[in-house]
Amino acid sequence: MTGERLESPALVAQVVYYAVLVVAITLAAQQAGLDTDLITLVIGIAIGGLVLGFALMFALSARSVFQNIIARHYCQSSIRPGDEVEVEGVRGRVLRYTAVSVVLTADDGKEKLVPCSALLELPVVLHGRPQ
Repeated sequence: MTGERLESPALVAQVVYYAVLVVAITLAAQQAGLDTDLITLVIGIAIGGLVLGFALMFALSARSVFQNIIARHYCQSSIRPGDEVEVEGVRGRVLRYTAVSVVLTADDGKEKLVPCSALLELPVVLHGRPQ
């Protein structure tokens, strides 16, 4: 996190404050001889729910990236560098594949990026293949 700023440092401070407060109260109750098994269980379930929520959030937000990576794997065997293709009005010669897209060189020399998933989901016209 070098050079990055926290969006909401007050929120992080409050979360840490209340987490320390709950741990302190739980330890104090345990030292006083009270049964803290239920409190510990609830805290564990809450932490597990938060971890599961963050994992689900990450998986859903990275879906399109993984979709393009998998599509690249399948497209590389049928569409190779040098092939002239047209996808959704974008026409050009396949220059190379990146991690999630294919780089096409148009007739005017400009490079255009097309997501690999578009090569699987949309109609692709193969205009020519070098011999």
